[in-house]
Amino acid sequence: MANGLQTILMLSLFATVAFGLRCYSSNGQSRKSTEDGESVECRDAAGATLRYCVRFKTDSRPGKVFRECDHVYEQLFGYDTFKINGVGCWPFSTKIGDIEEKGTYCACREDNCNQGDIEDPSEIDQ
Repeated sequence: MANGLQTILMLSLFATVAFGLRCYSSNGQSRKSTEDGESVECRDAAGATLRYCVRFKTDSRPGKVFRECDHVYEQLFGYDTFKINGVGCWPFSTKIGDIEEKGTYCACREDNCNQGDIEDPSEIDQ
């Protein structure tokens, strides 16, 4: 029984590594909360063992939801802005040039899980 379980775990790991995580992308476009974008495969990043799909919206543009693989927004905003420690939603605040942006971001780990709108801010993790 243990060998069968080990085989299943190894095949699951291989499938995750071989095929990668797929996320919706709004890269290069801003999308309404009802438009998910295109499904893309997240690229591998050095030192990252887990990939996440991310979606976020800002207080300044509440009708737009931005979606992508985690590495895109980490590189754009810095690794400290979107601190992804698992699956959930959190508030964020960052400064881009002289402009301060605040909003909510969510991370998830299943293929194309970053679809749809973002939950009510009162329900996010703090």
